[in-house]
Amino acid sequence: MQTKDKAASMQAAVVELLSAISASDGPRFRSLVTHDLRNEMPFARDPFPKESEGGDQIAEKITGAKRLFTAFTLAATEIYPVPGMDVVIIEAMSNGTLVGGKTYANQYVFIFRFRDGKICGWREYFDPYRLPDFE
Repeated sequence: MQTKDKAASMQAAVVELLSAISASDGPRFRSLVTHDLRNEMPFARDPFPKESEGGDQIAEKITGAKRLFTAFTLAATEIYPVPGMDVVIIEAMSNGTLVGGKTYANQYVFIFRFRDGKICGWREYFDPYRLPDFE
């Protein structure tokens, strides 16, 4: 059974993760995830992969987002803990400005899975048609 403290801790971790992503802060991101983190983005298109693995590797990509955006914010709008499971589902919105000056905004649904207090799985659904051309 999931305790209220555990549910609150998992919710705080996903909010912190989104904050780390917004800041392109790979080290802070890495502190919140397992070494074998698996990220799935079923609707991704280039330059983003549909699947990534490894806490260190994904943290490097988070840090590298600075090359694409001059500003980026990703924030939860709703948080849904899943009773009895180590899972948190969130709705989120992003806003950003790309290096070339174009703007980007999207809506997301994230499913985060936890193991031993850290995020071990991250599935991300978003509208791929809102992604700008990164060429």
